[in-house]
Amino acid sequence: MLRVVVFGVACELDEEDDERFRVRDHFSLMGQKLWNELKVAVFKACILITRAKPEMSFSVYQPPRYERWWQAQRRRRKKPVHIGFTEFADLSDGRRVIVRSDRGFGWNRKRSQSPFHSRMTRESFADEIRDYFVQYEEERPTPPEWIVEHLDSSYGTEIDPLSVYAAMRVPLRVEFGPRIQQFLPQ
Repeated sequence: MLRVVVFGVACELDEEDDERFRVRDHFSLMGQKLWNELKVAVFKACILITRAKPEMSFSVYQPPRYERWWQAQRRRRKKPVHIGFTEFADLSDGRRVIVRSDRGFGWNRKRSQSPFHSRMTRESFADEIRDYFVQYEEERPTPPEWIVEHLDSSYGTEIDPLSVYAAMRVPLRVEFGPRIQQFLPQ
């Protein structure tokens, strides 16, 4: 009969969220290039206007590619950012088994530019995740019997129920995937 040594959670950004946070400021490198080109076009238009004679006619317009880029930036900023959780159990024989992967949380992009603000470290973010799981378990507790049955039916492993009770009382182990690690300092 195997024992559960510790329960933990692996956290990772969704892949599309990773792309959105690769450059944190408002303008990506392409956007900055387009912005500089637009400033030059406006400057040239201002020169034309100052040198204009009554018989001259001209129009100043924003090229469609700038408009498409701005629309894409607005859509990108409005999407929520999601971090997925994969809950696991480390067993006494050294195996790691997945308990569930249906939880996660996210941030609304309208509220802040990045969920990873400058004062956040890996330890402070891990504390936030532990608090989230404590609150979640208070509202909707997971019965240890369900975990024993789930691991038996999914992996064919016979688990000691007392070890599940003991592991549920120990603080949750939090691990970060590579995409989150690049945004959080040690």
